[in-house]
Amino acid sequence: MNNDDPREKKRILIFLLILIWMASSLPMFMTFLPRTPWQDTVFHLFRIEGIANGLRHGQFPVRMQYSQVDGYGYPVSIMYGDIFLYIPAILHALGLSVNSAYKVFVLLVNAATAGTTFLCAKRVFGSNAIAIVASALWTLAPYRLEDMYMRGAVGEYMALLFAVILLYGLYALFFEERRYAWLWLGGGMVGIVMSHVISIVLIVIPAGVVAVIGLIRNHSLRAWRQIGRSVLAALGACLWYVVPFLDYYAHADMRITHIDASLRVVNTGGNAIEPAQLLMLFVPMSGANFKTADQVGQEMPYALGWAILGGMCLFILAVLVKPRGLSSSQRLAYGIGWVSLALAATLSFVSTNLFPWHESRFSLWNAGIRVLANIQFPWRLVGVASMLLVITAGAGMCCLGFSERYAGLARRLGAGLMVLAFLEAGVASTTWLQNSVPTDAFPTLTQTSREYNGDIGNGEYLPQSFDMDTLKTGLDRTAHADGTSISGYRQDNGTVTFSVDKASEGATVRIPLFMYPNYRIISPAKDYASLSSGRNGVMTVRFDKEYSGDVTITYVEPASWRIAEATSALSIIAVVATPLVRRYRTRQSRKRNGNITGSHVARS
Repeated sequence: MNNDDPREKKRILIFLLILIWMASSLPMFMTFLPRTPWQDTVFHLFRIEGIANGLRHGQFPVRMQYSQVDGYGYPVSIMYGDIFLYIPAILHALGLSVNSAYKVFVLLVNAATAGTTFLCAKRVFGSNAIAIVASALWTLAPYRLEDMYMRGAVGEYMALLFAVILLYGLYALFFEERRYAWLWLGGGMVGIVMSHVISIVLIVIPAGVVAVIGLIRNHSLRAWRQIGRSVLAALGACLWYVVPFLDYYAHADMRITHIDASLRVVNTGGNAIEPAQLLMLFVPMSGANFKTADQVGQEMPYALGWAILGGMCLFILAVLVKPRGLSSSQRLAYGIGWVSLALAATLSFVSTNLFPWHESRFSLWNAGIRVLANIQFPWRLVGVASMLLVITAGAGMCCLGFSERYAGLARRLGAGLMVLAFLEAGVASTTWLQNSVPTDAFPTLTQTSREYNGDIGNGEYLPQSFDMDTLKTGLDRTAHADGTSISGYRQDNGTVTFSVDKASEGATVRIPLFMYPNYRIISPAKDYASLSSGRNGVMTVRFDKEYSGDVTITYVEPASWRIAEATSALSIIAVVATPLVRRYRTRQSRKRNGNITGSHVARS
């Protein structure tokens, strides 16, 4: 084998990346879609179905979904960033089943995770060997695989993908001073916000620390400009989601807006894990989330993984044999290792019951712990801690290689970590498949989801007045009139049409839709009737005047939402166009300079 042949090295790297992708995607090579009962996979399948249905009915962007709760409407596309779920939704709209479309989506996410991690690690550490090890450690990390398969936590595993991009953006901005670092940083922020709002709380702590350290090192005007660009670009790109989200959070009377902050702290603290659970090896991917110590044996795995922990030990070894007379770039590598290790240790500690998950007599502490409690499950921090320890492992390989005496050892240890990562992934995927069940296809899935409200999860976005027990038997899909008679009733997603005959003043019609903001009665009936929330938060049409004729009710986006959508579209176009225009101008300038040089040569 010719180790100096770049084409041969490239082929080997591609082969290894494919192996990593295949190992991470093993469960998706079943002919059916496996899932764990009582977890979130079904919830996200309904989201995909809802987006596809909305697109079929001409709704773009999709805001209110009607695939859940017997078609009563559920604002999951307002409260959840679902731009990335448009990929499987479009595949489904084109003919793939929801389950198959989701499997394709998972395969794409795994490929993106492996490739993105490799690219970012290569740019930071300047080594293909380190980059491929980092790609394997993160793509095959036990928590990431649990997130993806057992929990089906789409938003969270997407946010973790973009967390890698965000952290690299910070590095590129402060330590490499790359021209387009703001694109990486802004892209990471957009991806996290548009994937999983809760993950903002998970990632803001390590990202904030890295940003502060970076500003201490490099607080030039150029750095501040890059930060400003990234923030403005991210804000502009996210407005189309953020504006409706904040609008509903402030004005829609939903169950999620009535959760007591102190009670949330108590519940979150009850989900903290035992410290030893972080260190377990080859834990079967099964179980559930329990809150008592005597049920640890039946819990989901929360381990960091011994391959990742081995990477941490590799860095500690590099520190122990640290050579003298290091260059500034070599000291930076050690600094990266120390910072990522310290942050990972901190987040791991906070995920356990050793952390004081309770309020105190200090108001500042209480304010902070209430914000942190929004993560719901402290063990969610294990994902970010795992990612940071992968960075630590990369720094360990890099630093150990500074000494010629240990360079070969660094590569061999890195290869060993890769093998262990593959073994851990194999055990995780195999044990999960043994404990999983096949996912039913729609519409059968619609019926089975009623057993545990799988289509809406915990129902956080249902009206506050809604009685959850009524979901067990299914909701009434018919309209009921009082004081009038109706005919020609038709409901097409969120648009309802019917006719009334001599509706007297005070007559009502109960519509099988939840009364969320932005439903409107269309002319001419709007001058004679109004909408209100009735029993269980269900829509009621009340006639204020005597009326006979057609009534049309539909969901209408406010002007502020449309303005936000237009702003986001223009922001995305501007962000994409900026590097393209600069590249075009650079090429044109080189051509002109080449022509000028050529003319001078000709004259001479």
